[in-house]
Amino acid sequence: MRGTFDEYRRELDGMGFSTGEKNELIGRLSREAAPRRARFPRAAVAAGVAIALGAGVVTAHATGALSAADELIADVFGTESAQTETIGGAAQPAGASAAAGGVTVSADAVLGDDTHYVIVYSLTPDDPTLFEGVARSDEGTVLLGFSNIAIPENEGAAGGGMGAYFYDADPDDASVQYVQQCWAETADGLAGTTAHVKFVDLRALDPETLEPAGEPLATGTWELEVPLDYESAAISLPTGQTVDYEGASVTVTELSVSPLGVMISYDLAGTPDTSQEFPQLNLPVFVNFADGTSFDATWVGGFGDDTHVTKGASFDRIVDAEDIASVTVGDVTIEVPHA
Repeated sequence: MRGTFDEYRRELDGMGFSTGEKNELIGRLSREAAPRRARFPRAAVAAGVAIALGAGVVTAHATGALSAADELIADVFGTESAQTETIGGAAQPAGASAAAGGVTVSADAVLGDDTHYVIVYSLTPDDPTLFEGVARSDEGTVLLGFSNIAIPENEGAAGGGMGAYFYDADPDDASVQYVQQCWAETADGLAGTTAHVKFVDLRALDPETLEPAGEPLATGTWELEVPLDYESAAISLPTGQTVDYEGASVTVTELSVSPLGVMISYDLAGTPDTSQEFPQLNLPVFVNFADGTSFDATWVGGFGDDTHVTKGASFDRIVDAEDIASVTVGDVTIEVPHA
């Protein structure tokens, strides 16, 4: 996995993007990948970058007594539902912190399944005034950015993607929070593995251009190993279905859903006859819920080649698995079994 992302970073560097161009690319991918369901008003838009493209997440459920880790996850996703079983599984990673440039970055909460996970970090400065002048967006995000694209490298994973943003969980303290909403494909699932993450140089962004504004707020490198110590609630679905996609024959080889998202792998025979960018990735995929709504996971983070693709998307909220009715791939609908 590290080799995969090292190669990806080298390819990005070789393209010669400026920081502003990278921000614009991330913003465009985020807008194009935006979920089609309503979000809570305070939900932040997550920028997305993957091997080829990216996806975002936001909104969820929590009530009742929560641990410190649960509270951070609830703060990210919202507290509108009585469904607490999933969010109550959030863990606090032990020892996952690093200090550099007068800022300590610590992984405070993680929640996930076999293919999706969320990490909430806190950035605590030695100087309590460091973040006071940093602009906030209309969505409530804190306009900060690292100089690198800090996609976690997941132990044993073949590839994946990430959405990320900064927010301020408690305006009365000096810290800000950083959320990574990730997915990755592994042979045996992500639960119990480790995510390796590297952050480089923290910068404030100009609210108009999203370009770095002035000198870095903190210069240095923060490297953390975050244990993904949670229990997965993923549901594996039947595979082998073949559908026609713009003249190409597509066969589903792996498909799963969970309270956090959906992941699909498929083989392609032929080339889709479409003018869309990355046509192999654009196979229509929808997750259908019991209330009649659906989540569009068509244009999301993914990787692969002309013959095989894996892509995944995190929902715009944490859902009750019992509420996931089916997944539609092309013109074929696969029912989700429930005990």
